[in-house]
Amino acid sequence: MGRKRVKELSASDLWLLLECAYFHDTGMALSNEEIRELWTGNNEFKSFLYTAMETNDFDKKQAALYYKQMNDLLAGRKLSGPKIEFPLDWPVEMEKNITLLTGEFIRKNHPQKARENMESMSVQ
Repeated sequence: MGRKRVKELSASDLWLLLECAYFHDTGMALSNEEIRELWTGNNEFKSFLYTAMETNDFDKKQAALYYKQMNDLLAGRKLSGPKIEFPLDWPVEMEKNITLLTGEFIRKNHPQKARENMESMSVQ
C-alpha cells in the first residue's frame, strides 16, 4: 500500500482495515471441544499427521514424529523411526508440538472458519 497511501487514509479507514485483519484471524481460534474432535475423529487431520512425518518442513516433521512416538509409547506399540528422547519437560514439548500441528492444519481453512464465526454472530 505504501506510506503515501496510508497517510491518505482516515482514522476510521485504518481502524476498519485493522478490524478486518483481526477478525480474519478469529478463524484460527478453536474451542477445546473442536481441538478434541480434530485429534480424535478427523480423518483429514490424521492424514495430515502422516504427511507431516514426511515433509521437508523440519519443525512440522519433528512435531509429528514426537507425537507419533509418544502415541506409540502410550498405546504400547513398537516404536518405529528415529528414537526421540523424552526429557523431564516432555509435557511442555508435547504442548508446543500439538499447538504447531493443530495450527498448521487449521491455517488452510481459517478464512472460511472466520466467515462462519461472523455469520453465526449475525444470526444471534
